[in-house]
Amino acid sequence: MTAFAQPVTIDPTERQRRKKAIDAARASVHLEGFVLDAEVEGIYAQFIDGQIDMPEVILKVKWHTGLSGRSSKR
Repeated sequence: MTAFAQPVTIDPTERQRRKKAIDAARASVHLEGFVLDAEVEGIYAQFIDGQIDMPEVILKVKWHTGLSGRSSKR
């Protein structure tokens, strides 16, 4: 969602679909041995709540993890 976009109210079915997708992604990451930090969990919560869309989730997570082309914070 851009700075000019209005928050979207999502219905319970869409919220559940988003939660299920995030839960699957989280499980996959954990199987690989990674632990998601609070910032990534917050990004996921924004997606589930309808505050951002999936392309923005990907962008924010890449930025946070240093995969956006900038140097890593670590």
